[in-house]
Amino acid sequence: MVALFSLLVCAPAKVCAAPELKSVRVLYLVPKDRAPRSEYIRAVERAVLELQAWYYGHLNGKTFRINNPIVEVGRTTHYASWYRRHVPKLRSEKRFYPFFNAMADAAAFGARSNDQKYIWLIYIDAPGSTAAGMKGIAVLPEHDLLGLAGRSIDGTPVSRWIGGSGHELGHALGLHHSGARYFRSLMQRGHSTYPACFFTGRDTAALGKSRFIYAQVPNMFRERGRYIYTYAGGFFIHGDGMKWQEIKTGTGIIYNYEVRMDDGRRLHLFDGSRRPGAWALLPKEGNGKDIYFKWEGGKLQKLYAAR
Repeated sequence: MVALFSLLVCAPAKVCAAPELKSVRVLYLVPKDRAPRSEYIRAVERAVLELQAWYYGHLNGKTFRINNPIVEVGRTTHYASWYRRHVPKLRSEKRFYPFFNAMADAAAFGARSNDQKYIWLIYIDAPGSTAAGMKGIAVLPEHDLLGLAGRSIDGTPVSRWIGGSGHELGHALGLHHSGARYFRSLMQRGHSTYPACFFTGRDTAALGKSRFIYAQVPNMFRERGRYIYTYAGGFFIHGDGMKWQEIKTGTGIIYNYEVRMDDGRRLHLFDGSRRPGAWALLPKEGNGKDIYFKWEGGKLQKLYAAR
């Protein structure tokens, strides 16, 4: 991951209508010798929705806005191999050729760096070894699309590629690398252990001032109701089926829970990996904000207030 500062198909002249100002626009570029792949569109959509929720949890209830459709698809006039071969106008290291060439083609759709209206997250279905981002724009090549679709050449998990997208999005939002001191932060090498990574205090402060970050719930709330509970120092988030995670912001610590009971007022979550076992009780809609905790066999105590 490199910083460059040290389900609709739309024609170039007709990018999908009415994107929301100050939002993240996700653009999937398809070279002339390739066809749009629905699995890539779905994989990018899932990644962006998950990142929107991850940002929300780590930014105390703030996150970025996305559009409907989430992914805009654009055909380009070049072959896939061109992006790695062609020397861009802004001469650079060869590994950045796909970045600058894709950025030049994305200009036909309105994309540009340091855009005052949008943040651009661009995926190009063309070979490249380096995803990169700079203020206002990020470009991720074919290997990121393969990774998000679960077909990574080196077998790394989808989560690592979602983390990579979150890292480059951070650059597009103006964040820099965190430095070796914060090796596990998302903006250093934490993308490889995503979601067990974090924003530094400097990152959260910078994003808190961004014109592209808002106090709003993630778009998945529209389908899933209340599935994320933020509190001072962390958040609980629903995963698949009966699985929940508690993520401690600023640390990369994750506790894994499973729903053991739903009494109509609270969800009773159990984490058997901690001895003698840890219970967390989350309030259901209309039943307050208090989050309770107890050790197996111990006394229930109010621990957090959900926001």
